[in-house]
Amino acid sequence: MKQKFCQSCGMPLTEEVLGTNADGSKNEDYCMYCYKDGKFLQDCTMEEMIEHCAQFVNAVNEGLEKPITKEEYIGMMKSYFPQLKRWRQTLDVNNDEAMNANPALAGIKELIAQMADKQPIAYISSVDQEGFPWTKAMLKPRKREGIKTFYFTTNTFSIRVAQYKANPKACIYFCDAKGFKGMMLRGTMEVLTDAKSKEMIWHNGDEQYYPGGVTDPNYCVLKFTATDGRFYSDFYPRSFVIEYMMSNKALVVIDIQNDITKHYRDIIDNINAAIEWAVAEEMHIVYIKHNNITTATRTFKPGTKGEELVSEMKVVSDNIFVKTKSNALTSEAFSAFIAANGINEFYVAGADATGCVKSTCFNMAKAGFTVHVLSDCITSYDQKKLPEMLAYYENKGCEVKKLIEYR
Repeated sequence: MKQKFCQSCGMPLTEEVLGTNADGSKNEDYCMYCYKDGKFLQDCTMEEMIEHCAQFVNAVNEGLEKPITKEEYIGMMKSYFPQLKRWRQTLDVNNDEAMNANPALAGIKELIAQMADKQPIAYISSVDQEGFPWTKAMLKPRKREGIKTFYFTTNTFSIRVAQYKANPKACIYFCDAKGFKGMMLRGTMEVLTDAKSKEMIWHNGDEQYYPGGVTDPNYCVLKFTATDGRFYSDFYPRSFVIEYMMSNKALVVIDIQNDITKHYRDIIDNINAAIEWAVAEEMHIVYIKHNNITTATRTFKPGTKGEELVSEMKVVSDNIFVKTKSNALTSEAFSAFIAANGINEFYVAGADATGCVKSTCFNMAKAGFTVHVLSDCITSYDQKKLPEMLAYYENKGCEVKKLIEYR
């Protein structure tokens, strides 16, 4: 069993030293010296707790092969304590009000974004087979999604890529030498070699680095996902944990599958643009697939090429739900996803405007959800009926606008 530690003072937890909740039950996070009857026993800051714990350095040394000094112990706690539940500063990237209310976190989101966008160089680190860090200067991220996800270009056959494949733990660092500011983010690095990811951040002129163009086998994408970080500004270091809460909005793309009307090609570029926009807005991206399970039909049959999502569409999430009726809300998995994530506002794209899009929008609005229909992102086998359908959506309480009006 993995050793657990008190999330206030850091001491190892055993059943005998667990603190208690208000109802007298054992608390699994805190020790009896820090927490009793649902309350902390000390009203103190993290720095004061560190000073308190430092007096027990001799007890700590009893379990170490090489003793440490009190100063070394304090240094270790200053690094470790910010990650403990009681002391960690949580950075909710979707809640500016909560962040600004916390003086220790005010401005962090903007600082990260500013440094990532304006500093020409970023430093990325990996871990080798022996556990040593490797750090390299890179050109700034080609793309970022909020302050959680960053994309870099690099060589597929580099040592760095081999290290990330073996151990995805990573960190990135931005430095503003003139402003005397530094920002370190910890997280994981994923190596992406699929065509869509490579095309996503490809720039004209990249041929000077990758002569084979966007399909050059030595060109790949590094996707960094941050979990926590530490920054230095105004002569003061602060640590934080990034709590990534998606918004309560979702883009829902309905039935853009191989068996759908050929007219999807007229809107696929708009749908892909909508997906990119929704990602930047930190929305949930949902794909709905239709399956015909009756023997009388030949299209959208489970397990066939026809029921697969079209290859031209960007698929940026695993939120793919199957329905067997026209109304997407009849998918139990989709409805559970909505409830679990507190989604109450939808942007709708896809097909068919006279069928599944119509039924889904009607039932979403009827259920009390806010529904936006992206008029240039829907289509039908009978395009003459599109104006009639747009009027129908508005009549049922949906907002109907082009994508550009939301961007």
